[in-house]
Amino acid sequence: GTSTPYAEMARPADAEITVTALSGAPFAVLEVWPKTRAQKECVSTLKLPPLTFAASCVGESVKALGTAGLTKPETNPGSYMFLSFAEPYTRRGVVAAWLTSRHASGVIFSDRAEGCARMLPELQYGRLALEAGQCARNRSEKFVVGAFDDCRFGLEAYADAVAKEFNVKLHPQVSGYCTWYADKFGGAGSADSTRAFAACADQKLKGWGFDFFQIDDKWQDGHSKNGPNKNFTQVRPNGPYAEGMKPTADNLRAKGIIPGLWFMPFSGNWNDPYYADKQEWFVKGKDGKPYDTAWGGTCLDFTDPNVIKYVREEVARISKDWGYKYFKYDGTWTGMACKQIYVNDGYKQDDYGEQFFDDPTVTNMEVFRRALKLVRDAAGDDVFIMSCNVSQNMRTMGGAYGLVDAIRIGPDNGASWRGICTGPIRGTARYFYNGRVWYNDPDPVYVRDRIPLSHARTICSWAAIAGQLYAFSDWLPGLSEARVDVLRRTLAPHRRYREVRPVDLFESKLAHTWTLGDGPVKVGGVFNWNEKVPLDVNYPAAYAGLDPATTYVGWDFWSNQAVAPFKGAFATSVAAADCRVIAVAPLDRPRLLSASRHVAAPFCGALETGGEKNTLTGTVTTCAGEAAELRITVPAGYQVASFDLPESKITVDGPVARLAFTAKQTETRPWKVVFKQAR
Repeated sequence: GTSTPYAEMARPADAEITVTALSGAPFAVLEVWPKTRAQKECVSTLKLPPLTFAASCVGESVKALGTAGLTKPETNPGSYMFLSFAEPYTRRGVVAAWLTSRHASGVIFSDRAEGCARMLPELQYGRLALEAGQCARNRSEKFVVGAFDDCRFGLEAYADAVAKEFNVKLHPQVSGYCTWYADKFGGAGSADSTRAFAACADQKLKGWGFDFFQIDDKWQDGHSKNGPNKNFTQVRPNGPYAEGMKPTADNLRAKGIIPGLWFMPFSGNWNDPYYADKQEWFVKGKDGKPYDTAWGGTCLDFTDPNVIKYVREEVARISKDWGYKYFKYDGTWTGMACKQIYVNDGYKQDDYGEQFFDDPTVTNMEVFRRALKLVRDAAGDDVFIMSCNVSQNMRTMGGAYGLVDAIRIGPDNGASWRGICTGPIRGTARYFYNGRVWYNDPDPVYVRDRIPLSHARTICSWAAIAGQLYAFSDWLPGLSEARVDVLRRTLAPHRRYREVRPVDLFESKLAHTWTLGDGPVKVGGVFNWNEKVPLDVNYPAAYAGLDPATTYVGWDFWSNQAVAPFKGAFATSVAAADCRVIAVAPLDRPRLLSASRHVAAPFCGALETGGEKNTLTGTVTTCAGEAAELRITVPAGYQVASFDLPESKITVDGPVARLAFTAKQTETRPWKVVFKQAR
């Protein structure tokens, strides 16, 4: 985007590089592969020369944003796959990233030298044997770099480029329940508790966006001294699903719920009697013994035909015979056969590439992608796949490009305030992947009655506004109506991923403010992640994505009241461990501003569709008996003449008209508001 060079890199001695432009994207592309020499050799790590940025492009005050979060360039421990240097507040800077990770693990380090910020990209192959004269072009990876006035758009452009490179076609986003953390019937639950939950969900959440019920660890058979049992071919005979997994799936499906199941397809336990006659199935360590990892167990060798046949049959049984169409597979790094380094965000040294497969001609990354493809193919096109989790070993993030629908972006959370903040921390630094490469899964939200209502509203509102994969893990039959109501107002996905971004991405490690909407109407979420101190924000309009010359009016969703007109700046205060969700619109003509059904309305639950002169039309989704309300801006010179829903009530709250009605049935129906000129 500039006629003068913003970065320089010397030509490397041990790599071949071609430089091209990325079609349809604002990046230069460096395709990189190891050079071959006359003698037989092994390539472990390919270090590129430093990418040095001009001070005019990347100044002294830049922050580095990578998988480690927000740091200074010189304190960044190393980032997997992507790294951005950006000036706080202006957001101007550069984005560089490994576009592919098909054969090697891409890492980017950074530092400063002679006053200039630098990136130091590496390709870590692990072990790549090259015969004399062998061409390594088929082991190349692509690296992209570009300069941007707003690096948020650069990161988003990178994710779009990844999606194009890997032809990503995601299943529609779904929302639901995970049994693992539940305050009652946690772990895997049981056949009886699952039936009870499904009956309750049919009564309380039907029509509100509830899609799946996912059963977690402890349903399966096996024996373990290291992590979960890992015989996923059958249930534990005396366990919670002794009748088998199929009857439970059938019951869920009869209630209109997608059955979901947790399992670990890439590992077993070498000392489990079930695997006693299968020792040759395992990857071998340097000592020649089956390669074992902490909690993950013993890594299966996906270059072994018997392992491929076994896992294919296992996955097909779960999907096609038992009927589970939502997968949460865990211990993903075991498919790569390397060390678990949980919690892993920034770069950490591991033992990547030190293991031995039956086929010595493939790298760990190639085996990993082979394993993911196997599960994808064996499951079938109708299965939604969620991989868990990148924080166990971040190398799995780039390796999973194009092969999963969703991915856990961080470690396990929990219902404490510290646990609640775990997902948003990673959701900030990795927001741009969401809805483009996969859906970001921050782990469940929590609404249980023992935590403050403000905590429940905050984490649920964040997941809803940021568009994250949404699951909750609270025993639904035991929740008060106030907590069920929080679920209802946040559960359904808005699916407008390209219109979501954090405002303070390069100023806060955990972004306080998120906006949804690229048109005149926007929904803003302001989240105070501090449990003790109130938060005051006062943003210049342009920084918040608003027009400085326009007068706006707002609607505060949770306090259920209008926000007075403002211009030139957006300011609000938020109590400790709380949030405000405020929809704003220009006060120039009547517009749909908000709706009671969902915090992300009008982008979810109510959709403005247009209207002729002096009319506003749209559709609204309701459940039978629901007390619903639309909030419409009414600038000076307008009055509401009519609202076409029977038995509706019209009240005025400043420049906002509240159009309330009670739905008689579950449906999506049109609405129309007619205005007249005020005298």
